[in-house]
Amino acid sequence: MTKPVSMTVLLALLFAVCLQAEEKASYIELEGRLGGLSCIIFSPDGKKIAAERACVVHIWDVASGKELPGIQRQDHPIDFIAFSSDGKKIATAGTDKIARIWEIEPKTQLLHELKGHTAPIASVAFSPDGKRAVTASYDRTARIWDVESGKEWRRLEGHAGFVLSAAFSPDGRYIVTTGSKHPGRFVIRRADNNSDIIEEEVFETVGEDGTARIWDVDSGRMWRQLEGYKHNNHVALSPDWKKVAKATLTNKGFDFTWHFSIYDAESGEEWRKLGDIKGSGSPDFIFSPDGERIIVMTPPKGENDDTARILFCDTDSEREFSMDWEEYANKIHLIAFSPDKKKLVTTSYGEPAPPRIWDLGHIPSLPPPPVRPAVMDF
Repeated sequence: MTKPVSMTVLLALLFAVCLQAEEKASYIELEGRLGGLSCIIFSPDGKKIAAERACVVHIWDVASGKELPGIQRQDHPIDFIAFSSDGKKIATAGTDKIARIWEIEPKTQLLHELKGHTAPIASVAFSPDGKRAVTASYDRTARIWDVESGKEWRRLEGHAGFVLSAAFSPDGRYIVTTGSKHPGRFVIRRADNNSDIIEEEVFETVGEDGTARIWDVDSGRMWRQLEGYKHNNHVALSPDWKKVAKATLTNKGFDFTWHFSIYDAESGEEWRKLGDIKGSGSPDFIFSPDGERIIVMTPPKGENDDTARILFCDTDSEREFSMDWEEYANKIHLIAFSPDKKKLVTTSYGEPAPPRIWDLGHIPSLPPPPVRPAVMDF
């Protein structure tokens, strides 16, 4: 005869089930099925999400997932977008060498075209107070713009190669730029309605740069230069400028592995190892806005491999996190943190699908990996 299960055991089992359910990351899907998104970001207040697809900027309300009025299809490419600090403006930029400032509240309208670059733009960002914008370009310059007038305010020159990114420091006093590590060639081809090439524009640099440079905004002068990203390294600076994430690629024959670590930006000392990821695809570093969490992701290897590989870690406390992505992890293409780091938004490869907002409120921690002392060597 089977013994009856006691109330204590039943309650314990029920508690375990509830706890397990809490640890699974929940998500909501944004309105619309979109594929081929080139970028996705949260607004600074975390209330909106913007993404670009096919020269259209889509905007969603985070709370409801509903799509809001955005920027309708343009006849110029849009590869990069940025929100102003108050969330009422968006900057767009792309290969047509022009950045644009848009008002999205109370209505959507183009305010300014920022003209001056002589090659495609590689990034755009607003200053913390929203009064300035900075663009990085393949013309080897970064430029600071006055948002109210749309006029060029400062030009940052000195990189020997393409300038791939530019961002303001948290206090708005400095800008950090990164230069390409190798001589490069960038080709833009324009086609007619029959897909025949009617125009080709080539941009080349013979200079080897591989530097990150910090500039004083008021004077436009370079304040500091960080030298020497090796050819097999990728390096990213956290938004609070306190940490450096570094990826180093090693190989045994055709077996490639990325090794990831976090370093103190001031002293160069290694804080912790994040782990390893197999594959040779260039990694992406996604820091939380406060620099306390990081996601490292490498894209699928190729035709026979459609799996995106992901590490999700604390930068300070040695914790790693386990996300219940299920099979969706294999398709993740873009990831962005919300300003309060309590949410993630993701997009996927493959068939058009809604972007997802993930709740990070109850993600479980994994045991920390061992830490070994080291000194940063770019």
